[in-house]
Amino acid sequence: MSPQRFTRTVLVTLWTGGLAAAMVALLGVPTPPPPDAGLLAHVSGLLAGYLAAVMMLLMARTPVSEHRVGPDVLARWHAVGGRLFLALVLVHAGAAVASWAAARGQDLLTATVSVVGLHLLTYVGIALSFVHELGGPNLAGQPVVQVLWTLLHAYALTLVLRFRVIAPLANMWRHRLRVVAVVPEADGVVSVVMQGRHVAELGVQPGQFFRWRFLTSATLRSAHPFSLSAVPRGDLLRITVKALGTGSGLVHAVQVGTLVLPEGPSGAMTAVRRSRPSVLLIAGGVGITPLRALFESLDVAGGRVTLMYRASRPDDVIFRTELEEVARRRGGEIIWLVGPSSDPELRMTGTNLLRLVPDVADRDVYLCAAPGLSRAVRAALREVGLPARRLHEEAFSF
Repeated sequence: MSPQRFTRTVLVTLWTGGLAAAMVALLGVPTPPPPDAGLLAHVSGLLAGYLAAVMMLLMARTPVSEHRVGPDVLARWHAVGGRLFLALVLVHAGAAVASWAAARGQDLLTATVSVVGLHLLTYVGIALSFVHELGGPNLAGQPVVQVLWTLLHAYALTLVLRFRVIAPLANMWRHRLRVVAVVPEADGVVSVVMQGRHVAELGVQPGQFFRWRFLTSATLRSAHPFSLSAVPRGDLLRITVKALGTGSGLVHAVQVGTLVLPEGPSGAMTAVRRSRPSVLLIAGGVGITPLRALFESLDVAGGRVTLMYRASRPDDVIFRTELEEVARRRGGEIIWLVGPSSDPELRMTGTNLLRLVPDVADRDVYLCAAPGLSRAVRAALREVGLPARRLHEEAFSF
């Protein structure tokens, strides 16, 4: 199954599950039925419970979803789902208060105090709300539905523990990755080389990234996502980091011998998504890191691989010597676009893309750049007629 078809299947499954949860809520309405506000409280409450499980599933970082759907897409779904979850919780609370007030002839303030108190006694936070749902009128007396509901939440929690807690700790123990070199590459850019044991077992593909946690007092609390900037060789892994903030700046100060806890690999911007013989890689600045690994590894048989590298100054170019060597060895092409953005020939427009790569609309395009440059590239690719399904990137702005 292609990554695109897999993504559509996941979406359909999630929507179908939501529809099923709504149907369970409607079918479980007590007799006689509650007022309209009570019915709304039943449906919104059960949908919120379903979304709570979905939110955990989306952020569990399971390899199949991280590699085929992509962490950026999952994060956007999670952001939308989170806002919907909050809206459903607020609707549930408001409708429950209104229904309680109507049924007991209370004013809204008295009903609010009663309902909030009841809910606080029933559960504390989202974990205990699960008990509230099982005991509520929609699921009570339906053992099959209760079992399925329990399994859904237990499965989601198990995945979170498995891939966000146990797997990283197991990777640290099994692979014992340690920093063996910190190499300056350009102004404000360093490569961190790590060596470990049984690294091939990680199954990393060029274009993917890990969330790296360097076990020092300054960096222990945060894991940072950085792509591999070279194809793994033996038991060596390399990332390349530009100091763009406090977190990435601290990585520059990591010492040789530091133990590393890797979480991953993650990312769907790999050769699996390629559908055409020829490929165009478009990098901007430090965005060269995942594309450097792809440029070295993509199969060029039957097609061509072109790397287009945009940088403002010659000093901002990373891996020039390595990239030129890879191009010579593998028959790839590099188009250097180095200079100020005021130069019209360096702008990412449809006209310039067609001038530099005449068959761009017949290729797969991989993109990794800063948000501004990425927007310009997307617009230029639409202008030249590249189908959206053949543009591969991971964008985390939502």
